[in-house]
Amino acid sequence: MLCAKKPSAKARTRAFAQNERYQAELKLIISHLDAAMGKVRAQMTPVQSDNKLSKVLKFLKAFLDAGDAVKRRKMANLIYKDLAAERISHDRAVLELQALNKRQKGGWLTAGFRKTFTCTKAG
Repeated sequence: MLCAKKPSAKARTRAFAQNERYQAELKLIISHLDAAMGKVRAQMTPVQSDNKLSKVLKFLKAFLDAGDAVKRRKMANLIYKDLAAERISHDRAVLELQALNKRQKGGWLTAGFRKTFTCTKAG
């Protein structure tokens, strides 16, 4: 973590900074630095969604993730077998394995829930 308090304290006590102009400039620099660091810290902290649906989905994901990992592994094995037996092309195998990897990274339950339960207007 960056900390500018020690250097600024040292700069304030230097002989050349013992006039009003330097003290005012140091104050301005430190205030800008504090504001910038506040923005950086705000970006570093993850934003948590507090609605009830996200809490339920988070609980379900924790419960279902182990079973989904087994399903992903079985599907990957089938893809490799089909590729070895030349039942699917290399390009198709790549696409299928990428989809499995994407599902492993998270968001699969929320995306599936939204896809299943969102209403679309007939155009």
